[in-house]
Amino acid sequence: MGTVKIIDSYNSHTNTKEVWKHITRTNKETGDIVETEEIETIEYAQERFMKVNTKMFLDLMVLLTGNSRLVLSFILHNASRGSNLALVKQADAAEALRLSKATVERCFVELQKFDVIRKKEAGQWMVNPELATGCLKQYKNSLIYKYKKLRPYEPNKNIEQIGDEDNDS
Repeated sequence: MGTVKIIDSYNSHTNTKEVWKHITRTNKETGDIVETEEIETIEYAQERFMKVNTKMFLDLMVLLTGNSRLVLSFILHNASRGSNLALVKQADAAEALRLSKATVERCFVELQKFDVIRKKEAGQWMVNPELATGCLKQYKNSLIYKYKKLRPYEPNKNIEQIGDEDNDS
């Protein structure tokens, strides 16, 4: 038989717990005492909680394609709770969701068209705080202000849209 001495410590900054085990065993064949040490690091996942405007969210679920709903879920999961910013590259979303890059790009365009997200910088998207926010009510108005200051989506005028041309045949 043996003894196990356990010491653990929690680090709130990294959201991890280190468990140190000092194990003393007796080798049955030789009778020698064997001491071992194990260190285990346990990472706790952060909770991702966003309050959503139910009516707006349900309306979007009807309007958005299935892939756009997946991309929206991915963006919300990666959005910062305090700033509604999601540091998401379209290529990363495509890989994580197992969709083509072209499909994900179309989904981002669709989400912008319905004013769900706005591009802040390259790879940085802001979720419309009127749809979802993870912050306190007192900060929501400043988020709405910041969101409205971002340039809204404008479809590219050079791209021909199906059905826009007059066919005289």
